[in-house]
Amino acid sequence: MKTEEAALKDEVKAYLKKLGAYFYMPVPAGYGKQTVDFLCCIRGRFVAIETKAKGKVPTPRQELCMREVIAAGGAAFWCDSVDGFLLNLAVWGLDGEMADDRFRSHPPGE
Repeated sequence: MKTEEAALKDEVKAYLKKLGAYFYMPVPAGYGKQTVDFLCCIRGRFVAIETKAKGKVPTPRQELCMREVIAAGGAAFWCDSVDGFLLNLAVWGLDGEMADDRFRSHPPGE
């Protein structure tokens, strides 16, 4: 059985594919710069996304990475649910007509 975070990552990947986004999921190896779960190009914008299990929060290093991406002109956010993911896409202006209605069917809090 998948962990809650792994299931969320699968849903995020599926949605990014529906958007036609480029994304890369770095594999932590202990070397080099730390980063977040997804490095993406969505609608021409660089986006960093960290996914978490419900109730968990990013580590200080993940928060630093997201702040650096935003300072460089990209978008960055973390989420612990599909609703949080969709909300952040909307806040950053990265959602739109290509969105799959299946991902909009989850009422807040589910």
